[in-house]
Amino acid sequence: MFFFPVPIALLVLVLAPLVLPRVERSHSTAKGFDGAGAVTITAGVLLPALLVHGLGNGLSFPSLNIAAVGGLPDEQQCLASGLITSSIQIGAGIGVALPASLMATGGPGLDGYRLAFLVAGGFSLLGATLASIGLRARVGHETQARA
Repeated sequence: MFFFPVPIALLVLVLAPLVLPRVERSHSTAKGFDGAGAVTITAGVLLPALLVHGLGNGLSFPSLNIAAVGGLPDEQQCLASGLITSSIQIGAGIGVALPASLMATGGPGLDGYRLAFLVAGGFSLLGATLASIGLRARVGHETQARA
């Protein structure tokens, strides 16, 4: 099985020698960048992030779709599944655009990155809180309806 970060690492290995001669040589990082650095970055940063991302998506998307369409008649399940998928795609687009714009306008140095990650973390916390409150209310409602 050909894993996703491998082609990225190979692409960096091939393109780095072509691009780096054009980079100003006063930067010591440009001089020390090589294939080993690309592989280290890929294995140390990208691989764990992609594994966590894949695990999270693999566990959440099927559960979300089953929970959303489980109580609907058969003829409406396709529409509901399409709405869920569209919502996920739109949310992902906004989730990339907002932090990217905050990074660009957040200030000098790492200030933009800090602002972007704080805002993304705040939205994640807000979403987890709302989901927790909404799920508790629904579970309590179903228990009362059965009694």
